[in-house]
Amino acid sequence: MKLSPAPATTDVSSLPAQGQKLQTPSSPLPAPGSRLHASSIPLRAAVSERTGAVQRTHPNPVIPPTTCQNAPAKGSGFSNLPQSKTALPEPLRIEPLATAPPPRGGTPLAPIGGPSFLSANLKHTMRAAVLHHPAPIASHPLRIEDLPIPEPGPGQVLLKVEACGVCRTDLHITLGELPPLRDSITPGHQIVGRVEKLGANVSSIQIGHRAGVSWLGGTDGTCPLCRKNRENLCDHPTYTGYSVNGGYAEYAVARADFLISLPEGPNALHLAPLLCAGIIGFRSLRVAEAAPGDRVGLFGFGASAHLAIEVLKSWNCEVYVSSRGESHRRLARTLGATWVGDETERPPVPLDCAVTFAPSGDVVIAALASLRKGGIVAINAIHLDRIPQFDYDSLLWGERQLRSVTNMTRQDGRDFVALAAKIGIRPRTTTFRLEEVNDALQAVANDNIDGAAVIIP
Repeated sequence: MKLSPAPATTDVSSLPAQGQKLQTPSSPLPAPGSRLHASSIPLRAAVSERTGAVQRTHPNPVIPPTTCQNAPAKGSGFSNLPQSKTALPEPLRIEPLATAPPPRGGTPLAPIGGPSFLSANLKHTMRAAVLHHPAPIASHPLRIEDLPIPEPGPGQVLLKVEACGVCRTDLHITLGELPPLRDSITPGHQIVGRVEKLGANVSSIQIGHRAGVSWLGGTDGTCPLCRKNRENLCDHPTYTGYSVNGGYAEYAVARADFLISLPEGPNALHLAPLLCAGIIGFRSLRVAEAAPGDRVGLFGFGASAHLAIEVLKSWNCEVYVSSRGESHRRLARTLGATWVGDETERPPVPLDCAVTFAPSGDVVIAALASLRKGGIVAINAIHLDRIPQFDYDSLLWGERQLRSVTNMTRQDGRDFVALAAKIGIRPRTTTFRLEEVNDALQAVANDNIDGAAVIIP
């Protein structure tokens, strides 16, 4: 370690009472030429008069032999010091050569004793929305709680959350339509954040990097489907905000190898919806085998579909939208849909393919009925109410296909984020504070959001 001057400090424990004079200390000074041993210097917490920060200082200023030619005799106090033209140096402090480790949830500290040491914004707890028991949204089942900031484990990073998109899957989790996997959970899987801390064995990413987290938070990498490069179908997956805590919080932990790098320029509000609504909509178009110039149907027009239409327009496709909400239909027209109708209304021409976004079996049948022979319907829903009975001869025969869309891959995420940047996708968003998370879910349940809802912690 080295010794260096510190800003003038005042020991708050020794301040005089009102009306009393300030007494100078009378501790003995070292004799000229004597060696000062850092190990023998007691440290004291003091408050800097310049910065207000708590610092560690020696209780008495020490005069090095090179600047004090007339040191007082042993046992004398500062009051006996002679007048000298040589200015007295500032107090000394111990300062390590290396920087201090970063606090949980904060930025790295400067060297101990520096202006950032024990800064006022040092945090050890965070606010998070916690679901203990699934329940109707009207009962406000998500509670805002103060929790310890989590520590990243091996292969993980700690993210400071900038924004987190609201997905209909979060609604299914909150209502219990997806069975609970934990005693309590913080939902949210469209996370935009910055890396605050690295766990062990993480070398591929740096602190401060902007990154996103999506629904698929990890895979085992060893199951038969992972070995066939179908990680979205992993037998032992990790789901962000479902099997592990998600982004309805000020901080979140995620696997470093499942992060999606994000550009610096866009607002976090416009990046968050890309990370599930955008990626899963993009994958749905792939599952439906949509191709440039095709006639494509979008049944339901919420957070995911309003991003998928931007991709289809960039492919010069004709887009036919069926949706139950009038505001959604208006948005579809605004975004350039070729035709817009009610949720089960059949488009005026046969479709090459279609994607359903509503969790309704009736909508699936309406989409199937709109296909030409050889067409594909991709069902973009993690939960569906039912599949009604339908006529095989008229609806499925002719090599028409029904396919489900299950999760996404990391490559889907990288491809879509790159495409979104290239064609300039800018989601329509409605923002909610963390305290309003139940209101956000209720708005999604009521189809009151045009575009995507986003939580700002």
